[in-house]
Amino acid sequence: MAHKNRLLPGGVILFSLLLSASALAAQIVDEIEAIVDQKAIITSSEVDEIAASARGVGDAKAIREGAFSVAVDKALIQLEARQRRITVSDADVENAMNVVRSASGLSEMELLDQLARDNISPAKYKEELKSQILATKLTLDLVKSEYSSLDAAL
Repeated sequence: MAHKNRLLPGGVILFSLLLSASALAAQIVDEIEAIVDQKAIITSSEVDEIAASARGVGDAKAIREGAFSVAVDKALIQLEARQRRITVSDADVENAMNVVRSASGLSEMELLDQLARDNISPAKYKEELKSQILATKLTLDLVKSEYSSLDAAL
């Protein structure tokens, strides 16, 4: 009987550890909003952060859905571009920044000041430009391959 009592506390501790580990795993899985190419692309906290930053701008549910949709679209574009070996160089991004500055009539310093007023870091701005350029290059490649298929069929 004494032998049985000695094993019980150890069994309770092991059971407790297993329960807390499974609760932690469930929490981590529940945190992920979307997976693309076996990678988590956005978490609930990231969606909540985006929704909080846009609070007062519109419907919170619509903002959450929009943030989710943008993250999924961005991940799918990156995946397809990677499969097609489409890339965006730093020079591409710098050229795009020059086009934006020229079109808006802003100097480099004025553009940086405007970004600061809008609470956008230069790195974040460049990252966003890079995503837009990648989407444009992918779109052009898809259209080009579609026309090539049509020409071959004719």
